[in-house]
Amino acid sequence: MEKLTFYLILPAMFKGPVYVIDFEGSLGGGIVEYGMVGMLLDKGIFETCTRLCQTNVPIAASEYRCHGISNRELVHGLPFSQDLELFIKARQRGIFCAHNAAFENQLLSRYCPVLEIEKSFATCDKKDAGWGPWLDTYGLYKHFLPRKVDYGLSHLISTLNLETDLNALANRFCPSVRKKYHCALYDALASALLLLKFARMPQNQGKDLNQYIAQSTLGIKAMYDRNQTTFL
Repeated sequence: MEKLTFYLILPAMFKGPVYVIDFEGSLGGGIVEYGMVGMLLDKGIFETCTRLCQTNVPIAASEYRCHGISNRELVHGLPFSQDLELFIKARQRGIFCAHNAAFENQLLSRYCPVLEIEKSFATCDKKDAGWGPWLDTYGLYKHFLPRKVDYGLSHLISTLNLETDLNALANRFCPSVRKKYHCALYDALASALLLLKFARMPQNQGKDLNQYIAQSTLGIKAMYDRNQTTFL
């Protein structure tokens, strides 16, 4: 996979891979599509992956209107559980990031509710159950931007003038028919850009991983407070 190195550049203390993930689906119906972007934050993107996933629950009309994935497209696919090991190995290597990360955490926990992971990065020095701690771009920007700002993914990309960069990444990495919002890899790439943009801001230089995670918890708390059970 060709590396992208034009978005850079976090302090040297920020080491190890970050895996930005996004799911399309629901807590009731399960995951119908995933996207994952692997990044070394001092070098750029080193891998992406995405696919549609079969579920045992028919896709509701309201869900189809959101993500555009039909039951017919999933007939010959494999369930998400077939790729769970991919996410386990990624989490063992690094840390996860998402936009409104509690939803991704809840969906992963639906397939693997208790996971013992050796945590090798700054915030943890022992084994702990679960997929966290998470970096959450929703929380980072809710902490940073003024109140009454729309913290939705598309609005943040527009506000920060990242559309051109996002579309360039989508043309390189996304399936030809999945280059828009509510497509899993497209949304994961958008979240990756938000994280890198945040880290490049002068006021955020020099912060360590603990500080980023602490700011991220705003998004996770807000997510739980709203009892989110549908799409992001």
